[in-house]
Formats: sequence, structure tokens, C-alpha cells
Amino acid sequence: IGYEGGAIILWPVEIEAKLTVDDRGAVRVTTTRVEAIGATLPADILSTLGKQIDDEGSRAVAAALPSGSKARQVTVESERIVVELAPRG
Repeated sequence: IGYEGGAIILWPVEIEAKLTVDDRGAVRVTTTRVEAIGATLPADILSTLGKQIDDEGSRAVAAALPSGSKARQVTVESERIVVELAPRG
């Protein structure tokens, strides 16, 4: 991801993130590392990218869950994210 001299340049990015359940039962994505592969990007760009990943990732997980549901636990497996829902009531 990048912008140079009026042209958009794309770089692959590697991220690490953790998924947690907050006290309201929402799954939150929090990046712990964002790194461009084959390039060095300024810290402010990496920070902004990390925040964008956090926000969009959290919204994507929420959109995949049934409306009004609350998570009890989240587990990351090799090929998927598993969210255990709290009982309604």
C-alpha cells in the first residue's frame, strides 16, 4: 500500500492480530504487528493501516454474526475464526 509521485504503489503487508470479546459481547480485532514486505513504510502509515484493519475487521466479524447476538468466546483456528455465542436472554 502506498502513494508515490501521483501513482499508487501496492506492497504486500503482513499482519498479526488478536481477537477478543469485550464486556458487551462484541468481538474486537486488535492488530499487534503490521509490516510491509520488501519495503519500509513510515510508522504513521503502519499505525493508520493497523487502526483501519482493527475497525474494518471488527465490523466484518460483527456483520457475520446473527443480529443482536453477543459473543462469549472467540477462537482462531488454522482456516477460520470460531465465535461461541452467549445464550440470549
